Amino acid sequence: MRGEMDLEVGAITAQAVSETDRVRAAILPAGRYATMTYVNHAVRGNRHLLEWIAEQGLIMDKAVQEDGDHFGCRYELFPPDMFQIRKKTTWPIEPNIRLR
Repeated sequence: MRGEMDLEVGAITAQAVSETDRVRAAILPAGRYATMTYVNHAVRGNRHLLEWIAEQGLIMDKAVQEDGDHFGCRYELFPPDMFQIRKKTTWPIEPNIRLR
């Protein structure tokens, strides 16, 4: 993906988070999501998911605007033990895109 992006980073917590000007509590929006799991090759993995969504005739929760695509919810789930896995290229990554 090229150009500027506006993104958020999240983490699952066992208890409530104290909010600050940079940290806030939130939840992922409910709905149907298209998802897959890939290992290595992030660009290819994401492209494959986007192509699969189109092939299935599904509609993403997305608005195409002059400055780029704006997704209602698009996130990648990383393994909870990722820091125990030495090689990042072996992490199973799960991209998720909310559908309309």
